[in-house]
Amino acid sequence: MNKNKNVWIFIDYPLSRPWAFFLGLNNASKNFQFTLIKMATTKQEEEAFKYEKNNFLDSSVRVLTIRSTLEYLTLLKMKNGIIIDLTVSNRWFYIFLNKYLRKNSSIYIKFAMAILPLGESIGAKKKLTSFRKYSKVIRLIKRKIFSIFALYDYVFFAGDDGKHYFPKRFIEAKSIASFDYLNYVNYLNKIKEDDRDSIKYALLIEENLVDDPDFLITNDTGVKNTYYACMYDCLKSLEKMTGLPVKVLPHPKSDLSRLENVFHGFEILKVETAAAISGAEFVITHFSTAISYALLADKPILLLDVPHLKDDMRRVMMRISNILGLRTFYADELLRGFMETISLANIDESRKNDYISSYIFGKNANPMTIREILEYVQNIR
Repeated sequence: MNKNKNVWIFIDYPLSRPWAFFLGLNNASKNFQFTLIKMATTKQEEEAFKYEKNNFLDSSVRVLTIRSTLEYLTLLKMKNGIIIDLTVSNRWFYIFLNKYLRKNSSIYIKFAMAILPLGESIGAKKKLTSFRKYSKVIRLIKRKIFSIFALYDYVFFAGDDGKHYFPKRFIEAKSIASFDYLNYVNYLNKIKEDDRDSIKYALLIEENLVDDPDFLITNDTGVKNTYYACMYDCLKSLEKMTGLPVKVLPHPKSDLSRLENVFHGFEILKVETAAAISGAEFVITHFSTAISYALLADKPILLLDVPHLKDDMRRVMMRISNILGLRTFYADELLRGFMETISLANIDESRKNDYISSYIFGKNANPMTIREILEYVQNIR
């Protein structure tokens, strides 16, 4: 059988360290030639790649950046390889690319490895402006076209609900373990009791919301600064209520120098996510996918709602709250003296296990490595 040696990984957002490690790009296999293809043809994508940190990539990994429609033509030379599609935007050209590359004997793979519960409606819907109605209709049309025409050979998803994040057209879907699960198991295998931090602390899972216009109400600098000021005050209040110091675990794409400035006085951790969360008494977050580590480590979770989040993001937070039976804490409660102390209970075992099987490690999941996945799709092609 003619094996596909070329592996092309399409991204339209900076690749995070967990993704890079899961894909083996930090220590690339000699059996495959990996090429990272960055789709940066829009202003938003170009801005996002400014915060890219890829110093963890193996020197053998090739990097190709597509900045214009004309440069798309270079992709048409690709034949007899494996496509790993990690793009998040529904671009018209991707349909053509999907069709063309599959026609040229390429294997097309899609992943859903770090997912959150889909948000549900929270009360009366706001009246949409004509522009927002138009934009929403266009997005729905594009999504429908993708569900009809985009065809993946294989989709790999974490958790039993992961399959619902794909269009219905694929040849085979396979449940595997999320890379959070794999990283946590790897951490447990190498950790020694002496390595654990003896000082108790609470942990903020920082989510880099200010660099993503999809999360905050507006991308205005003033709102960014107000968001950070609110978070700083909330953390100070939590320290007073719990008697625990709060440490900050930065998002992989965050600007550390900025965080050290806006969270001055708080320790910014530079350790693995699994280690930071396992050592904490409880974690603080809005809706980070890293809550999977907190669930696996059996840590209490404080969901923090602040005024600067978009409604879509707040719906995701409330969905998490409903599934896990967690109370959502509002910034006003922490900042206006409504509470003198705060008490967090461990999550109900049944709820926790349901969340893990739905979004982290499905009941029939197979914890496959990237090499096992690549060999699997070639052998059954």
